[in-house]
Amino acid sequence: MNGGSPRYLRWVLGLFLAGGMAQAWAVDWVQVEVIALQYPTPDPSAWVTSKTPDFSTATHLTVAESPGDPAVSIAYQQLPPSALKLAGAWRTLSRHGGGLQVLFHVGWRQRSDDSHPVWLSTNLTAAPADVGLPAKLEGTVRVQPLGRDFRLDSTFVARPGDIPVVLTETRRVAADDLHYLDHPLVGLLIQISLVEPPGDRQSPVVAPPAPPSRAVDAPKVPASDPHALPD
Repeated sequence: MNGGSPRYLRWVLGLFLAGGMAQAWAVDWVQVEVIALQYPTPDPSAWVTSKTPDFSTATHLTVAESPGDPAVSIAYQQLPPSALKLAGAWRTLSRHGGGLQVLFHVGWRQRSDDSHPVWLSTNLTAAPADVGLPAKLEGTVRVQPLGRDFRLDSTFVARPGDIPVVLTETRRVAADDLHYLDHPLVGLLIQISLVEPPGDRQSPVVAPPAPPSRAVDAPKVPASDPHALPD
């Protein structure tokens, strides 16, 4: 994704960056949260794409009828609002106005060694009258371990009106950092944090401190950045 990020998002990112000590267990479980935003754009035709990706094989999040439902796997289960760490950022952005629209805020947990592209869409939270209509935004997010960090792959299709625009990004991210993937049409706030394995109440091992958290206001991580993907 590319384009200049709106100025007002910079202080929002700074307010909700999560720092501190990362935790490690024998098998890492991570919580992934995604907030999708749409900006007012006069003419999206500059980014029109003729071919759109196929999301038919992506993993769909499951929904439990009640918390702790044993019939639903904990991995790739859509988290309830009370479990989302970026709820404060979502509320702040929702109140902003000025043409900014918060499309969805979704979270799930997964084993870091069991990685699948997860399908996300505005249709996950669509009103009944909108079910079956083309999604304003849909795509996949995949999180994979990469040394002490994670590789984040995202592919989305935005549809301002009836025009499909494909947005892709790959970057290396550290646990607990809040990352902003930017495009003139949409923005994605994504955070990956280590969480305690389900059913494991033993004291976690404290890992060395993670690098200081920081807001990301550039669409690409510079090659000199310690989180940049190797060539």
